[in-house]
Amino acid sequence: MGTPTVRQRKVARALRTWRSRAGMTLDEVSDRLRWSISKLSRLERAETIPGPAEVIVLATIYGIPEAERDAYAELARNGRRESWFRKYPADVVPGELKDFIELEAEAVKLDNFETIFIPGLLQTEDYAKALARGWDLNLTDEVIETRAAVRMQRQARLHEEPTLELHTVIYEPALRVPVGGRDTMRTQLHHLLDMAQQPNITVQVLREDVGAHPAMGFPFCILHLGNNTTPVVYMDALMRGVFVEEEPDVERCSLAFERLIKLALDPDASADLIQRIAQDRN
Repeated sequence: MGTPTVRQRKVARALRTWRSRAGMTLDEVSDRLRWSISKLSRLERAETIPGPAEVIVLATIYGIPEAERDAYAELARNGRRESWFRKYPADVVPGELKDFIELEAEAVKLDNFETIFIPGLLQTEDYAKALARGWDLNLTDEVIETRAAVRMQRQARLHEEPTLELHTVIYEPALRVPVGGRDTMRTQLHHLLDMAQQPNITVQVLREDVGAHPAMGFPFCILHLGNNTTPVVYMDALMRGVFVEEEPDVERCSLAFERLIKLALDPDASADLIQRIAQDRN
């Protein structure tokens, strides 16, 4: 198989954690199930993709609660499904972004901190195209159009059932950078205000004069996949995205986001500021 996806690594990590929690060795599990040790080891290292049946069998052996068992069985089931965006080449949707979109499509909530641009799920098409042109000077018009179309398709997740909950904190300078020019940026800010009125979307602005804060220079997104699975953190970088998957690191990001919420303007004050910035674009 190729490089395992984040979802597949997440299931494999759960299998290792469950066995450790149960205090069992690979030999003991092998004897109980009459599976080879090499098979169990490959499943735990994500070298073999486990199916939902295998996850359920192992969860039963380890005494895992049904809710947690079923959550990871569903991840395993989806891990074998071919998502719509995986057909696109790497210049349109890079590998790490494919993993992110896959998890985004299954998440129940996103906690997103952005420092330099408007969150992707809240971007207009013109803003997304302008961002793509500035990001990579070698992109063709066709790739830019396709990237923007992919982004627009992703945004359907905010309107379909089950509804995705989005809580975003945006650093103030991101609202002032004229991506695509004054008209494009003004339209983008008004779109941001409209989206912030939806009950499943919370927008807060972190003022520029807030000073030092726990995520300086590091935009990130916490993907919550349900109450019975550990969240995953995605951090965007210039060349490629990075996933943070270990529980202590995820917890650190969660604490940072909680702090950002407290430092940022409340949603109403944030909307007032966005409106004033948009008026300055007239």
